[in-house]
Amino acid sequence: MQKLIVTIIMFMFISISAASGYGPAPAGNATAVATKELSKTEHPCQKVISAIRTSDGSIVATCSNREDFRIFAVTGEVVVMKCSAILRNRKELNFSEYEATKMYQGCKSTN
Repeated sequence: MQKLIVTIIMFMFISISAASGYGPAPAGNATAVATKELSKTEHPCQKVISAIRTSDGSIVATCSNREDFRIFAVTGEVVVMKCSAILRNRKELNFSEYEATKMYQGCKSTN
């Protein structure tokens, strides 16, 4: 019974965190963080040529192939997403339309 209660509380915490949107990318130099996080993914990025930490703490990075990425956290997990995919995947990320649009526009305003 106690394990069930702990499991329910953990589920509620994760759900509340997800509902609140996204958080900042890991701390550190934006280019170094972007390079590190992109290297963990299957996204093609030979070199990060630009990385800017935004006012919400996320990072917008541009790779040498000119693809733009947004790096942020959802429920404590780092997410690296092509800027072009943010609006398309907002429901899976539990983003409101406003949050997704704001994040997508933030990608475009840094270029």
